[in-house]
Amino acid sequence: MRILTLWEIMERFKIEKLARIIEDLHDSKSSFSLGQMMNPAEKIDKEERDDFTEVLTRAEAVLKELNLLYAANKISHSLQFLKEHESMDIFAASADTEARNIQEAVEDSLRKFEFIKIADGREIYINKFLMGELVQQRFPSAKKDIWEAKSCLMAGCDTAAVFHLMRVVEFGLRALCNSLGFRNMKNRIKDKFTIKGAQKFEYQPIEYAMWEKILNQLPGKINKRLIKMKPSPRKQDQQEFYANLITEIDAFRMGWRNHVMHSRVWYTAADADAIKDHVERFMKKLAGKVSEA
Repeated sequence: MRILTLWEIMERFKIEKLARIIEDLHDSKSSFSLGQMMNPAEKIDKEERDDFTEVLTRAEAVLKELNLLYAANKISHSLQFLKEHESMDIFAASADTEARNIQEAVEDSLRKFEFIKIADGREIYINKFLMGELVQQRFPSAKKDIWEAKSCLMAGCDTAAVFHLMRVVEFGLRALCNSLGFRNMKNRIKDKFTIKGAQKFEYQPIEYAMWEKILNQLPGKINKRLIKMKPSPRKQDQQEFYANLITEIDAFRMGWRNHVMHSRVWYTAADADAIKDHVERFMKKLAGKVSEA
């Protein structure tokens, strides 16, 4: 059985449409049941037939949209039969049986999934485009974690939301490093066989380096870029931009990232909201001048 994330449910399942289809199928079945109870030889008239065909047509479209193909195929066969036997009389008992079979097909299709309720007060995130369009355009690698953070916020999984938000920041940090040509971490190797006074180094991709080590080397990379610039408003703007980013990233590391990654703390909804706002401001600021491209 597959458990869908909240975002997948909202995006794929269109719950309101599905509920309306189930209700319409139930109403059709009830009408046919009543007809055959009153008269076992009762036949459905043209209006009832047309209404049933219209319900099935809408149901087929919705179920295909939701990828509930087993139920959609069952309806497709029923529609085909109605079309090919347009002049044939249909007894209410037969229509009742067909409606029941379709209902059961829908229920069987839905049994493949488990659904979870949006936490109280977290409805605010349903239509919220977390981080904004520019951030998602400029940091496509962070998209998955942005959506996972949104799902966790809606579900009330606040510590999990902070975990994914810190991953979003990490994608921003990597992009910042790459924009400075800083793709590999230079690490000194301590080896008892090294000649006295000599130094040996190894290079480690940024993706596998600790934040603390990255932040220790990042200012040097920034200074190499800034030192080539003449004093000007643009240079001052760049100095402020990079200095603020480093300060914020270190605050993320010390304030939340280390603690959530090492299972030291649990966060409340208020915590997760505040951290989300902080990360969102940081990523939007970063997106103004940096991208993964």
